[in-house]
Amino acid sequence: MKQFLIRFSFFISIWVLFYFFEESNVTTTKLLITCFIIILYFFLPVTKFPSIHYCLLHSLTLLFYFHTATSSSLANFLLFFYFAIEAMFKLKSNLFKMLIASTFGAYLLITLILGPFDLDKTIILGVFYFVVIKANETVNNNCSLKVDFRS
Repeated sequence: MKQFLIRFSFFISIWVLFYFFEESNVTTTKLLITCFIIILYFFLPVTKFPSIHYCLLHSLTLLFYFHTATSSSLANFLLFFYFAIEAMFKLKSNLFKMLIASTFGAYLLITLILGPFDLDKTIILGVFYFVVIKANETVNNNCSLKVDFRS
């Protein structure tokens, strides 16, 4: 229960941060995307295939980022970071690499097509994703090295 409360408090604080800086720019589309992200987030513990939920969460976060890119990109990047860190512990290495590669590729493609290419944000996101992929490999290697001595 303690772990859930800590994760939930981080998740809610990111949304409070976003809507605090958003002020009066809240639209129906932003609220709808927020509701979908929160619903998917709370269905994560009970799903059989978390990779699908994480893919949807990353897709909705991308949609949310490009819908609100001018207002508060800090909270949007915190959402990217939070979902990547959560997926790092839940997904196997191959699925996690596919998720991160597709998210980063979609981010690059949409950034190149829709708006001004921000090199600083792209480098920060790329370096973070690289570090998270390496951490995921370490987590998966440590889990596979554990030996059951009870037998």
